[in-house]
Amino acid sequence: MKRISKWLLTLVIVGFSTVSALAQKAKDIVILYENDVHCSIDGYTKLAGLRDAIAKADT
Repeated sequence: MKRISKWLLTLVIVGFSTVSALAQKAKDIVILYENDVHCSIDGYTKLAGLRDAIAKADT
């Protein structure tokens, strides 16, 4: 009887874990990278605009 209750408890825990994992919304990770930091400081405004556009589209 103890063996059956252990298996039942294990199945319940795994079931609840699976349901909660499936309920979470998946999110993408976006990495913005600028290599030329010394010569092209003007590009930072474009990079900031791109970051804002990606953040707005993600919501």
